[in-house]
Formats: sequence, structure tokens, C-alpha cells
Amino acid sequence: MKRLNIRPASRRASCTASCIATVLGLAALAAATDAAAGDYPDEPIRMVVPYAPAGGTDELGRLLAQKLSAAVGQSVIVENRAGADGMIGTAYVAQAKPNGYTVAFVSSGHAVNPTLYKNITFDTVKDLRCVTQTAVQQIVLVVTPSLPVHNVKALIDYGKTHPNSLYFGTSSKASQLPMELFARMTGLKLTAVPYKGSGPALTDMIAGRVQMGFIAAASAIPYIKSGHLRALAIGDDHRSPSLPDLPTVAEAGVPGFQANLWSGMFVPNGTPAPVINRLNEVLVKAVKDPAFAKTMQDHGFEAAGTTPAQCDAFIVKEIAKWAAVAKDAGITAE
Repeated sequence: MKRLNIRPASRRASCTASCIATVLGLAALAAATDAAAGDYPDEPIRMVVPYAPAGGTDELGRLLAQKLSAAVGQSVIVENRAGADGMIGTAYVAQAKPNGYTVAFVSSGHAVNPTLYKNITFDTVKDLRCVTQTAVQQIVLVVTPSLPVHNVKALIDYGKTHPNSLYFGTSSKASQLPMELFARMTGLKLTAVPYKGSGPALTDMIAGRVQMGFIAAASAIPYIKSGHLRALAIGDDHRSPSLPDLPTVAEAGVPGFQANLWSGMFVPNGTPAPVINRLNEVLVKAVKDPAFAKTMQDHGFEAAGTTPAQCDAFIVKEIAKWAAVAKDAGITAE
């Protein structure tokens, strides 16, 4: 009698069944994802702004919420969850369901906080995905008019011939970093003077009690035009449309210098790529719209509109950049 060996056939049958189950499972998952993306959004979206109402990021977030709502046909509810320099509201979003219905609208402090705070309850890179960098807000290097300098080179020369004589105001450790970067790249010895808010720091700069600082261009322009402050350069890598004759810091003698303020939208990691791409598509279209871009410019913002991948890479670079600056300046995490 011939021996029947049925094991290979059994293995093939088992493999075939397993493979079919796997393929069907993946197909079902893909279909579910496509359906979710196709239906998205079918309920209101919550946009968490992790700062107090009426600030620059909150203002821009509300403008974008209106555009997003009109584009997707759903309400976009702006919710302020302020505290801990934006970390409370951002942590809330990082821990939310990754379905695209809870998003964070944050500012540039988002990339600085990992360096400045020890006990962050989320991982800035691993727990969140960037939808897009929506806008940039340029900063301008200004000095009190009593300081006898009219350009960056003269400021550097003055600082080197008058060591330890230059003071700048800062309302937080995060706002201190651009000035520390400037000091690092020029070799100047600058002294930070802490204030409880940007208003008192600005008042003292106008009065000459501190001599210099970087402040948002939109806030600085009225004081520059009135002669209460003197503008030396733009901190960004390109000139300001509002101050086209003012050189950048890099053009004025500090090659490679670049610092600005920015805003962007983030979602919990695990949010389906089609949902992220849908949000990106709508937001980029909004910020690139000429009429809306003009509205943003009137509020001191310049449209950005990056891809999710570009924004994720940008965040990683920003964290590394400001961590190095903080370390050189001796700024430690709290």
C-alpha cells in the first residue's frame, strides 16, 4: 500500500486560508480608512488653542476656523485651554482620539517647550503629527533711540567696545532665545532682564532702561514709525513686506541668522493620513487665497502652507536648534 503524505497539502491549505484572511483584513481596513476619509468630517471639529483668548495665535486660529468651517461644511469650535506655555491644551490634543475631530493650533513655543520644561506629559515629535505650518510672524531687532547705533554692524561694534553694557527685556525663556542666538552668533555679551509680560518690557525699552530686543514686527511698526524705537534688521531669512527697506540680520552682517514666530495645526499621532491630507488641503488653500493672505498680512502674519512631511521635519529641526541655543546660554529646564 502506498503511503499518503498529506502534510504539504495541509500546509498549503492553511497558508492559503491565512493569506486570504490577511488580504481580506487589509482590504477591510483600507476600505474603512477610505470611507472614514471620504466622510470626513461628518461632525464638528474642535480646534484647541492652548493660549488665552485675544492673543495673536488665538486671533489667527479663529480666522482659520471660519475658513475651515466654510470649506468642509461643519462647525469648527475654537476652545482655549491655556496654561503652562501652551502645554496643557496641547497635551489634551495629544491624548485625544486620533480621528481628526480634535486638533491643536499652536505657536512657535511648541518647539521650544521640550527644552525648557522637564515634565511635559507628551512627546512633541512622537505623539503629534503636523498638518501644516500655517503662517509666519516676523520679528524685528529694535533698539532704544538713545543708543548711538543705526545698523547691526554698529550695534556689534558698540557691544564689543562697551562689554556687559547691553540689556534686553524678555517676557519668558522662550522669548529670550532669539536674542541669545544673536549673542551666540556675534560674540556679544548681553544681559537678559525678565519681565512679567511683553508690555512692560516694551515700555522699558522705549524709556531706555533696556536697550534692545526682538519683538513681533506687527507690534513694533507703530513705535518704529513714531520714532519711539529704532529698527535695525528683520530676524527672518527674508525682508518684511511692511518694512521692505530694512535688511535682514543675515544681510546686515550676521550670515545664517534666522528667527521668527510661527503657527501651525497638529493632530494626535495615529490620525489617518487621508484625514491629515484633507485638513492640509483645506488649510493650504485658505492661507494661499489672496484675499485671506491679505487679511493675515493686515494682522501681522505671512502665509506659509507647508506639507505635513515638511512641517514634521521643520519641528525636529526647530527643537534641535533652540535646544543648542538654550544650552549655550545656560538656560535650564524647569
